[in-house]
Amino acid sequence: MAAPKEIEDLVEWFEQNIESYKSSHYNETQVRREFVDPFFEALGWDVNIASLFSTHPGTEERIKRLQAMLFLSAFDIYGCI
Repeated sequence: MAAPKEIEDLVEWFEQNIESYKSSHYNETQVRREFVDPFFEALGWDVNIASLFSTHPGTEERIKRLQAMLFLSAFDIYGCI
């Protein structure tokens, strides 16, 4: 089974620029952005950190829920508002 085209391209790019990657100026963040993330994306992984929070409600919905909780708490304490 052949590697996906994106991975072949990453390997080729790496081989062409290998000397610059050995430099002390090439850092971990650059490796992550230029090779690690694209590699996993080519394999179908979602490496975007924002997607981890997509299941949480937005700010407006959170405020509505908190207001409802406060209302119900006040109702429980005072019997009515």
